[in-house]
Amino acid sequence: MIYSTTLYGEGRNATLKEDIKQSLFLIIFTGKGERIYLPDYGADALSYIDKPQWEQQRLIVSIAESVRKYEPRVSIDSLEVVSSSLKDGIIAIQAVYEIVSTGELITENFTNK
Repeated sequence: MIYSTTLYGEGRNATLKEDIKQSLFLIIFTGKGERIYLPDYGADALSYIDKPQWEQQRLIVSIAESVRKYEPRVSIDSLEVVSSSLKDGIIAIQAVYEIVSTGELITENFTNK
């Protein structure tokens, strides 16, 4: 099977897990409207860095909806904003998801830094 090209390197992702991880990273950190032909793609996580904790629940919903629509290879088990720092411009999301084709449950932290 051939996977997508890597973001920060040469060549392609070597495994299904790497390909899915990259896809989820892109969904989480891509802003709405950044993709011309897919204006609703992405969860826009960076816009939530300076929001109060209760507003970050909207981010969780946005991630879940985008993953459901654009990454059918996984099923989300749980999502959590584990840290956010306006001063440093960093937000971290923990996702627990199942790879549908293998049934493997994975816990992954996604951060923009």
